[in-house]
Amino acid sequence: MDHFFAEAVLANSNGQAWEGPLTNNNTRSAPTSVTALPADLRVTSVVPQTQGFSGEQITVQWTVQNFDNTVYPGTRYWTDLIYVSPDATFIPYRATQIGSFPHSNQQPLGSGASYTQHGQVTLPRGISGTRYIYVITDPYPDSFGFIDRGTQAYEGINEHNNLSAGAPLTVAYREPDLKVTSLTVPATPSVSGQSVSVNWTVTNVGSRATREGAWTDRVYLSRDPSLSPDDLIVGAVGHIGNLDPTGGYSQSVDFTLPDGIDGTFYVLVYVDAFQQVAEFQGEGNNLTSRLMPVTLSPPPDLKVTALQVPDHVLAGSRSM
Repeated sequence: MDHFFAEAVLANSNGQAWEGPLTNNNTRSAPTSVTALPADLRVTSVVPQTQGFSGEQITVQWTVQNFDNTVYPGTRYWTDLIYVSPDATFIPYRATQIGSFPHSNQQPLGSGASYTQHGQVTLPRGISGTRYIYVITDPYPDSFGFIDRGTQAYEGINEHNNLSAGAPLTVAYREPDLKVTSLTVPATPSVSGQSVSVNWTVTNVGSRATREGAWTDRVYLSRDPSLSPDDLIVGAVGHIGNLDPTGGYSQSVDFTLPDGIDGTFYVLVYVDAFQQVAEFQGEGNNLTSRLMPVTLSPPPDLKVTALQVPDHVLAGSRSM
C-alpha cells in the first residue's frame, strides 16, 4: 500500500479568477491510501503433441492460472507466446518464437481462475532430436518497465514467473535432398573444338517434397572433380515444379569444347547451384563429376605456297 496526496485546485467557471495578491491559499491536499491489486498469471501446464517433423505444424495445449487479484477489467486482452528451444533451461537468444496467441479479457480472469488454450505452430526447418516447448503468458513489460494496460495484464511484482517449464518434444528430421543420380558424358575421348552432349538425372532422395518450386542446375568443365572459381561454366538449365520424395527429372546440355585443350577433364553438374532449395543436411551432395578426356584436335597449318612479285618497280610507284 502506498500513500499519496490528493490535491484540489480552486478556480471560477471561466478557469481563472482575479484575486490580486490573495493567491497563496488556492490549493489544499489530504493524504489518501492507494492499494495495488496486481494479478499473477502463471503457465501451469504445457502439453505439445508427442512427436513432430521439422518444418511441419504441431499442436500445443497450455493452461494459464491467475494466482492473485482479478485482472484489471480495462485490460482488453494479453498475449501468450510459444517458443521452441534446444535447451531444457530457457535461454532467450537460443530460443525461437513460433507462435503468438491473444487471450480475451472480456470476462476478467478472477483470482484462482484459469483458462486452457491450444494452437497450431510450425516448427523450424532442418531441426531434429529433442526440443523443448515454452509458453510465456502476458510477456514482460518493455525495458523501461512500462505496460499497456489495454493489452497487458497488470501484475506488478508478479511479472517474474510468467514463463513455463520446458515441455520436451521429439522432432524427426524431414527435408528434401536433391542429388544427381545419373550423369552421362561421351564414352570416347572428345576432341577440342567439337560439340559434346551431357545428360543427367536429378532425384529427391530426401524424406519430403521440396517446398520451393524452381531452381537451376549448372554444368562446368573442370581440370579436377571439385568445383573452383576458375572452372568454365558451359551450361545452365532451370527446373520448374516441386519434387516429391523419390521423384526425379532429366536434363541435358550441348556445348562446344574450347579450342586447343588437351588432357584430363571432368564434367561437373551442380544441382540447385544457387541454393534456392533449403536442403539443410542434404546440401553436401549437390555436386557430381564424371571424367571426360579431351584429345587435341589437329590444328590448321597455314603455309605460303606461292609468291609473285614484278621484275622491277619505280620508286614512289604503286606495285600491283
